[in-house]
Amino acid sequence: MNEQGGLEKLQEIIERSEDRLTKTDRLLIQEILGNPAEGAVLSAAELAGRAGVHASNVIRLARKLGFAGFPEMRAVLRDDLLCFSDASARVRDRVSQSAEGSFLEEVIEREIGSLGELRHHVPQTTINQVAEAIARGGHVLLFGQGHAVSLMHLLGCRLRRSGYRNTLLTQHGVEFAEHAALLRPGDVVIAFSFFAMPPGLEHLLEHAHKAGAVSVLISDIVGLTIRPKPDFLLAAYRRRGGESFSLTVSMAICNALILSISKCDDGRSLAALGCYSELCEKYVNKSHAKNG
Repeated sequence: MNEQGGLEKLQEIIERSEDRLTKTDRLLIQEILGNPAEGAVLSAAELAGRAGVHASNVIRLARKLGFAGFPEMRAVLRDDLLCFSDASARVRDRVSQSAEGSFLEEVIEREIGSLGELRHHVPQTTINQVAEAIARGGHVLLFGQGHAVSLMHLLGCRLRRSGYRNTLLTQHGVEFAEHAALLRPGDVVIAFSFFAMPPGLEHLLEHAHKAGAVSVLISDIVGLTIRPKPDFLLAAYRRRGGESFSLTVSMAICNALILSISKCDDGRSLAALGCYSELCEKYVNKSHAKNG
């Protein structure tokens, strides 16, 4: 394995090896990416135990991905994942490396770098296809947990203002079953998955396919291993090297999607936004002025 290593190299390897990866391979990759602090230090036998497979599968996966063996693969993962998987360690590192506390400049530089790489991972043509599916489709179901919830609220709000009804779903249980059961052909499911597959995502993707709904996954590198495959995968890195995770990249994808929808829906978004602005001026702004 050459010195480039790390997550970016790992993504390329996973993509090249896609046709050769077995279900067991994907279980192991998800275990590593979902638990980096453990996956980067466990032995092959321990990692296999976590994934419920035989240790020989770990060795075969490492070689399949181009490593001499599991120790070499683990070393790459340790360098790029382990030392930054712990929040306190990550913050301590950034603080200690900062030049005279110039945190704002450093954050700006990192975000610009990550956003600049986005175009290489998520083509506009794919965003256009997702936008067209939403524009001609029915209801939009948004699904995610953890940090993804804030992005779901943002995207849901902007979709509503653009005239698209949608539902936010964050639980896997009765509520999940109620909303999933309502999916119809032409509906669109937009799921978020960062760092690990959230409970319920596999079932949602399976049911969306059976119901004839379009499935979209906004994710990071873990999206490459999620099965069943969504109809559209919008996956990009949320960090560079050992830097901390960021939602800026995923938010940029959401913003680009909203703009792409407005371009292809024959004025529907613009009309809805005009109505929204008119109602705000008529009821919201005047009410604030009166109470003020």
